[in-house]
Amino acid sequence: MIPGFDCAVEGPGVIGETPVLRPGASFEYTSFCPLPTPFGTMRGSYLMRAEAGWEFHVEIAQFSLVAPQAVN
Repeated sequence: MIPGFDCAVEGPGVIGETPVLRPGASFEYTSFCPLPTPFGTMRGSYLMRAEAGWEFHVEIAQFSLVAPQAVN
C-alpha cells in the first residue's frame, strides 16, 4: 500500500509472541519495515490486556526511519 504511504499492521502478539509484562518489566524485539523511500516515519499503539481482563491502548510516539544507504 504505497500511494499515501499509510498502512496498518494488526494481529495477535508481537512477532508471534504474547508477552506478559509485570510492573517494572520490559520486552524488546527486532522487526523490519520495507521502506520504499530513503526516509519515513512510524507511529502507532499496542492494545494491552490487564490480568483483570480490561483492555487499553499504549501509544507509540512517531519516530523516524532512515534507510541504511541514506546515511553518509
